[in-house]
Amino acid sequence: MIIQLFSSQASKIDDYINAQTIVVLIQDGVYACKNILNQYPDCEIYALDRDWHAAGLETNIACQLLSDQEWVLLCSKHSPIISLQD
Repeated sequence: MIIQLFSSQASKIDDYINAQTIVVLIQDGVYACKNILNQYPDCEIYALDRDWHAAGLETNIACQLLSDQEWVLLCSKHSPIISLQD
């Protein structure tokens, strides 16, 4: 399963997260990275590189950055995909 988080509120993923969940941070979701890493240290977390850099955030080893093409490829390999936003 992939959770696409468009919100800075990390708590939005709480009802959906499990051991196999992949989280992709998009737009304002990049601001939730630190909180998600603290709450779910074993979670596989990605962020769109364009959104990460647009937010002016420092590169974080625990959060892998994806190009748009890599994001599409990741989504094509996993289901379901849940999008959460404000």
